Amino acid sequence: MRFYRIAPSGPDPILPPDELSGEVPIRAYRFCEPFLAANRAGWLLNPPTDFELLWTGREFLVKFDTIESWIKVDKLFLPEFADYWHDKAPAAALDMMPPFLEAFPERGVIQAWSGFLLETDPDVSTWIRGPINRNAPAAYHVIEAIVETDWWMGPLFTNFQFVKTDDPVRFESSRPWLQLVEVPREVHLPRRGEHPTIVAIEGMSDATWSKFMETSDRRNSGRPGSYRLASKRMNSSESTVG
Repeated sequence: MRFYRIAPSGPDPILPPDELSGEVPIRAYRFCEPFLAANRAGWLLNPPTDFELLWTGREFLVKFDTIESWIKVDKLFLPEFADYWHDKAPAAALDMMPPFLEAFPERGVIQAWSGFLLETDPDVSTWIRGPINRNAPAAYHVIEAIVETDWWMGPLFTNFQFVKTDDPVRFESSRPWLQLVEVPREVHLPRRGEHPTIVAIEGMSDATWSKFMETSDRRNSGRPGSYRLASKRMNSSESTVG
């Protein structure tokens, strides 16, 4: 992924920590490799500024730390961003300044801009979602999307669906609000008429039974973290061969 910083404020994207910055149970951190593998996928992104959002049931209001009053959201830009944009952007792009927040006509839906543009290699798309396995807020959720960022060069937006009214939600630039995961385009292309391969039990090969029994031995051995150890050995072996 190549991140192009357009907004002057906000932290850089970071690699997600396995331990979720202390939000994960110690047993999961020590033994559950599939859980940790999901946690570390892609990149974490934080808001470009601190702010609060309030959904009244009819409209969105926003309050920035640098501005005392609540502001109704229609199409709103980052505070003091206009001068920066006009100073840095080419003349032909001056009227294309990305809004920071935009209220949608759908009930409780608002779009927010990360402050970045994003580009990926050919045939690699970006899955935009909420931070994986972190405590989800009760007031809203991220509407997940997969964007073909190898050719779509636009502001990295995401949509939030608010379900709770009259309760301000604070977004802080020190806490992640999005997780971006690279996915091959073939994963999300339409697959009309495709069916999964289903093998009846009597059709399972000796090699498949052998793999099943090997896995079962690990699961029944009583040794926590057997999957994690096997995964590390396999990945280490593949790295050495490569």
